[in-house]
Amino acid sequence: VANKADRLDAAARRAFSDSVRERMPWLDYAPVLHASALTGAGVDEALDTAASALAWRRTKVPKRRLNELFARAQLLRPLPVVRGARLKMQYATQHATESPTFVFRMNRQAEMHPSVVRWVERTLRSHWPFDATPLRLVFKADPPRRRRRNALARAEGASSRFVKMPKKKWRELQKPFWQREKFVAQVRERNRERRRASQEARRAAAAAGGLPASGRIGSALAARHVRG
Repeated sequence: VANKADRLDAAARRAFSDSVRERMPWLDYAPVLHASALTGAGVDEALDTAASALAWRRTKVPKRRLNELFARAQLLRPLPVVRGARLKMQYATQHATESPTFVFRMNRQAEMHPSVVRWVERTLRSHWPFDATPLRLVFKADPPRRRRRNALARAEGASSRFVKMPKKKWRELQKPFWQREKFVAQVRERNRERRRASQEARRAAAAAGGLPASGRIGSALAARHVRG
């Protein structure tokens, strides 16, 4: 709010506003208001702007609409390529309202260029102006080890995109498949089924006559009988 507006005409006020914009471009979200304590001009406008800023500070953006907005925005303006892979926003959410904070989950860790940050803020304000309210943008990404853990969890049948896996199961998935407990249990169960089938075939052949019910010779003859 610029005071002593009664001493300036309309052209001088516009020049003053342009000078403020030029010197402080990072405050482009904040309007430049002119007021006069002597005449009271512009005071009501300043109070209305403060009330509007308070309302926007308490605004909660729906997560679904926020993600739909940036899904369309990335189709029109894809994010840059970093170390051979294109950056992508996997999802976005608003964490705090009193100091509006938006967290964007990225597909990989990278230092966001200021132009990208400005584009994200402009895209956000194009739908929710947040008049006279600063925004805090946070870009996060899972470390490579956790991304691999999530991929393995999805391969195991997990339905969620981002899952929390117990460390014991994570260590188990790191082993070669022939050393995993699940695979070992399947092999043991298959061997038990084969032994059970062999014993049943040997008893059936012994009951039919001509074959011994037990022993190495009986097992070989029973196996030959089953194959035949």
